Amino acid sequence: MNLTSNKFNIRIYYFDEPSEANNLGGIYRIFLNENQSRQKVLQDFAHELGHILRHEGHQQAMFEQFRIYQEWQAKQFAYHFCIPTFLLNELELPQLRCEAVWVIAKTFNVELTFAAERLEKWFQNRRDNLTVTY
Repeated sequence: MNLTSNKFNIRIYYFDEPSEANNLGGIYRIFLNENQSRQKVLQDFAHELGHILRHEGHQQAMFEQFRIYQEWQAKQFAYHFCIPTFLLNELELPQLRCEAVWVIAKTFNVELTFAAERLEKWFQNRRDNLTVTY
């Protein structure tokens, strides 16, 4: 996290509220809830970084459907930031899905539920990209 935040000149703060990102006077900040597991803090950091890199403006001033869309985008960014596809492709995953989730969670230091969702998205992407040529 520190390497990434330094690279993008983002200040990180820990506090006792839900995680969020903001831009005040051109200075980007990510506030992370310190009362979470290390895995959840990393996942929140990735989510908030997704907002900083992809979005502008204040969510409270936008239409609800657009806010929901931005949250979805940030969530997708977090999955790929924490568990990059090119690294996931290189893993020797067990046949059993529950064991594969455990390997992913331990390898990338994320929560089991996060790893399970990323694995499902990875499988879906592989299914979607299968092409049949005749």
